[in-house]
Formats: sequence, structure tokens, C-alpha cells
Amino acid sequence: MKNFSQIYVNGSSLSCGGSLHFKSTAWRFYTTEQEVKSWKNSKDVSYGNVLGKMLGINVVNEAKEGGGLDRLIRKTYDFISTSTLEELSETLFVFDIPLQPARFEVYSRKHNDWFTVAVSYKGGENPNEYSPIEVSRNTTKWLSNLSFSRGWGDSNIILSLDELKEHDDLLNKIVDNYHDYEIQANRLLRELTMFYCFLDKMKINYFRDNNETIFAGSINFAKRNGTNELIKKLKLFETSNENVIGCPTIWNLSEKKKWRICDETPIEDAHLGYFGNKKYAEYLYEKLK
Repeated sequence: MKNFSQIYVNGSSLSCGGSLHFKSTAWRFYTTEQEVKSWKNSKDVSYGNVLGKMLGINVVNEAKEGGGLDRLIRKTYDFISTSTLEELSETLFVFDIPLQPARFEVYSRKHNDWFTVAVSYKGGENPNEYSPIEVSRNTTKWLSNLSFSRGWGDSNIILSLDELKEHDDLLNKIVDNYHDYEIQANRLLRELTMFYCFLDKMKINYFRDNNETIFAGSINFAKRNGTNELIKKLKLFETSNENVIGCPTIWNLSEKKKWRICDETPIEDAHLGYFGNKKYAEYLYEKLK
């Protein structure tokens, strides 16, 4: 097994202990019904942090609930840019790749911070149709075509009601006028392809599902022309970096292995369960060997 000095984790809720936050429904079930020792930070029980404990090394976990591909690339690029080549050679990168075209991020000049945004698309034949969701703050409620967060669950940076309404209105106007599901799907493919090129050029140590690479290029696959050539190009990634560690896509693997919250509890939730996070960490540990 190669010796690493740290692990870098990025992705969405899947990699930061999604639905396992303190006092959540799942947290209550595990800590009462199954007598699991309580925890305060969901990242502490996420698979990346568990893997770090198994290896006895530091973990930098920048995954975020609702995070999309653009956020993952931005944060990872910043991390790589501020690390030395020696540090990078001793770092294991772990990603869950968010391939949801409905997710993006915007920068707020007012707050000097980033907002993660998820458009509530209905799906189906017309991908740009909305399925409005209810936004509420205390007794005030309204319908919106999106959800957004500056820092989910972080009471230190929560927006006031007036600010919440202000940004909700602005973001809905942006989405209505400038956001198209299929255009965003194509953007994801471009950005993921360039991201893989960057990682491989830097000889980054990371897990990648080569079939997932093809899946990334197959968003709206049936509508694409020349799919054989597309697959040939994507397969070039399979041999371009000897530091890539082959590993099945986490969503598919967790469903197959029954590592999800809904597999471990009566709660209908497809995130990794408390035990599922441990089992996935053990799985990655064996992959490293």
C-alpha cells in the first residue's frame, strides 16, 4: 500500500455524512434504537473521515450538501494550486462526482461568499419544467423553483428573512432567463472532461470509475450522435494516469451492497448509513491494498 500523509474529500451530501447530521431523524435512530455512540459532526462519521482514521492520517473534507460539479472543481483546483508537488504526491483524493445539471453555484458580492443552488426541475419530456417547492422561515412560507444555501445547517451564516426573499427572487429570475437543463448537461460533460485531464496531468492519486466516466458523457445519451467515437475518447482516461485507483460508482455500489440509510433503518433515505459509511471506508481501504 502506498503511504499517504492526508486525504482530500470533495463532493455532495454523499461525502459529508448526508442525513446523519446532529439530531437528524437518522441520528436519533442510530443513537437510540441501535445504541450507537453519539456524534456532533456528520463528517466525523462519513466514509472519507473514517478511512482517514483507519490510515492514521489527516482528512480535509470539503464536501457540501447540495454541492454540484462546479463547486467540486473550484475547491479541488484551489486545494491543488496551494499545495506543493510533494504534498500532492502524498495526498489521496476521494470524490463523489455530482452529475446533476440542476445544481450550480453563484458568488454573492454582498456576502463575499458562495451560494449552492439546486433548481427544482420536474423531469420528463420537458426538462425545463419546474416542480415548485415550499420555502419557509418560521411562519412565513412561499413557493420557489429552487433551493439555495450559503451554508446548510450553519447558524453562523444564516440569511435573514428579508435576505432570503431577496436572493430567492434574484436567483429565480436568473434561472428563468439563463438556465437550461440540457445546456447545463453539456457544460457538465465539458467541465468533467477537463477536470479529469487536469487530475491526470498532475498525476493525482484518486479513485475513479471508468464506467462512470462513460456515464458522464452519456447524459441524454440517446440524443447524442457518434457515441462510439465519444466512448473511444473517454476511454483514453483509463490509461493516462497510473495513480488512478479503479472503483465502482458509490451510488451504484451502495445500492448493490445495501449500505444506505434505507437499508439500515426504516427511514426512506438513499444516503450512506452510519454502518454503510464504515463499510465503504473498509472497501476503499482494501482497494488501496
